[in-house]
Amino acid sequence: SGLSFIGTSTATNRTFTINNNTLTNNTGAGADGILVGMNTLTNSVTVQNNTLTDLGYVSNVAGGSIRIQGANYVNVSGNTIRDTGTEQYGDGIYLSNVVATSGSRGSVLNNTIYGVGHNGIRIENGDYIDVQDNTVENSNARGMAIFYNTSANVSDNVRILHNIVRNNRADGIAFWGTSNGTIRNNLVTYNGSADGSYSGT
Repeated sequence: SGLSFIGTSTATNRTFTINNNTLTNNTGAGADGILVGMNTLTNSVTVQNNTLTDLGYVSNVAGGSIRIQGANYVNVSGNTIRDTGTEQYGDGIYLSNVVATSGSRGSVLNNTIYGVGHNGIRIENGDYIDVQDNTVENSNARGMAIFYNTSANVSDNVRILHNIVRNNRADGIAFWGTSNGTIRNNLVTYNGSADGSYSGT
């Protein structure tokens, strides 16, 4: 990975801020560009105004140009992600186990994502997150994918608002196994449907 913050302790109330970096030409198995991975949810993570280009993935390991795992608040905004990953591997922005609240929603805001190896924006087991005013183009899979990995951990109250999602290989926006989701006022055009188990909107 380019920048990694990985914790195995039970410490709580940690704050991570990653701003104004340029990462390019990092490669390897699951080579995340920016990784914040924690085993507790009481963490605040802000990733703003970074540029990530030409990141590569060489094996079937879940990874993302920006990957956040385990937090109760996120702000991922103003980042540019371009030409990262290889076919089938490497999401643009990948959030997992991000459990925000109705009073302090997480946000994925004003990011530009072009030509990533897998999904442009992927949220897995995420609650109360707004995905708004992003542009996602030419992803090798879905533009945006909101889903879960077990029936006990569904994504809840994710809102997809005012995004441009176009020319992605599979669905533009896919919700799978989620509850109380909102998709509103997006431009979704010229996307495919490579995987019939998902439905695009």
